[in-house]
Amino acid sequence: MKKYIIIMGMMLLLSITTPVHATIINNGTSAIEDTTTINARAEKLAWYHRIYNGRVQKRCWSITYGYWKTAWINA
Repeated sequence: MKKYIIIMGMMLLLSITTPVHATIINNGTSAIEDTTTINARAEKLAWYHRIYNGRVQKRCWSITYGYWKTAWINA
C-alpha cells in the first residue's frame, strides 16, 4: 500500500506543469525576449480547363511555386 501511495504521489507531481519564460541577457544590462514566430501556410492551387478533341480536360497549376502539378486529365 505504501508503494502505491508513493507511485501515485510521483505521478501527481510529474503531471503538474509550470509556464517558463526565457530571456536572453545582453551584456548583463538589458533583457531581450525572443519573439520568433513560425506561420504555416497552405500551397495555393488553380485548376485550368480546356476542350481537347471534344473532351473536357483539366490541369492543376501551383500558384505558390509556379509550376504544373499534373498533366492534362480527362474530366
